[in-house]
Amino acid sequence: MSIRNKRVVLDTNVWIHGLRQDRGHQACSELLGKLRTLQVVIPRQVLVELRVNLSSQEYQSFWQLINSYSSKVEISWDPAPIERFNRYRRLGSRRGDAAVAALTEHVGATALVTENREFLSHVPDLPFRLLSSADLLDEMEGP
Repeated sequence: MSIRNKRVVLDTNVWIHGLRQDRGHQACSELLGKLRTLQVVIPRQVLVELRVNLSSQEYQSFWQLINSYSSKVEISWDPAPIERFNRYRRLGSRRGDAAVAALTEHVGATALVTENREFLSHVPDLPFRLLSSADLLDEMEGP
């Protein structure tokens, strides 16, 4: 089954780089342009981080983008399950990272897409894959 038919979580940095069309992160922009071909879950923690890190105009653009793909984008308002959150904290994750990881696991996502190469690198046996935006794009183009 293609990654297109599986749930993925896009980390905060993917949204920020993509919305800003940052040089050096073109894959993030390209990925946001292909939301219609994915099943994206946005955890509450990512929404909190986006609200803090995006300008008002960027945040408005974010909502316009996801509203235009409402059948492909699901927002998870659930808090991170405390036992999963605590597990990631015990394994050395920062609060925000632990929340995103716990929520990614909780929603049953196949992958967490992030541009942070260090994100969860210290956690063994993750129940989901860590992919960069470029990696996900490559998989989307594959068989």
